[in-house]
Parts: sequence; structure tokens; C-alpha cells
Amino acid sequence: MNTPPSAPCNGSPEPTSGLGAATVVQLRLYVAGQSPNSVLALSNLEQFCKSLPPGSFELRIVDVWAQPSMALQAALVVTPTLELLTPSGDKRRLLGTLNDPVKLQNLVASVAT
Repeated sequence: MNTPPSAPCNGSPEPTSGLGAATVVQLRLYVAGQSPNSVLALSNLEQFCKSLPPGSFELRIVDVWAQPSMALQAALVVTPTLELLTPSGDKRRLLGTLNDPVKLQNLVASVAT
């Protein structure tokens, strides 16, 4: 994981179908440095994001060791944690290594519908 703390990762700027132009899913992955679970969660999430339409998501990686204030502000207890920000401002979270693509798809789909 060579992503700097709190680095954004975007799909292509031109959305296509599915999640598309109307919905850009805001994802924030909180990790603890290069810990094995954090590296695995990032890898699993990157793989999952390849299945999303380009431009349909914005991913920000937050290393809580480098930015502990962000972890406190988000009231995090566990890393890795994936936080999805809904258009209405609600937050939904998925904890762990993100190894279940069905759970990831359900999380993203809950915002897209």
C-alpha cells in the first residue's frame, strides 16, 4: 500500500451506466499503516472498485496512524473500516478486510437505489 495518508483515488472523470452520473459513491477507507489487515482490505477494495463503472466512486484512504485526529473525529474503534457517505449525509460502515464482495456490492447498491 503506497497510498499516502488521506489520499484520494478516483475512477475516471466520466461516469457511465449503473451508478453513473447521478450517483458518485463517496468511500473512505480507514487503515492502520501497513498492518496485514489494512493491506488486505485495501487490496480487496481496489479489486472491487474495478467492477464499478468508471467515475462512479471517489475513494479516500486515511491512515489513522498518520492522522489520528481523523480516527477520533470519525469515532473509529476498529481498522480497517470502510465508510460510505450517502448523498443525504448518512454514513454506513463495513468493518474488516472487505473480503466479501457481496457485502461490498450491497453497501454500494444501498446508496445507488
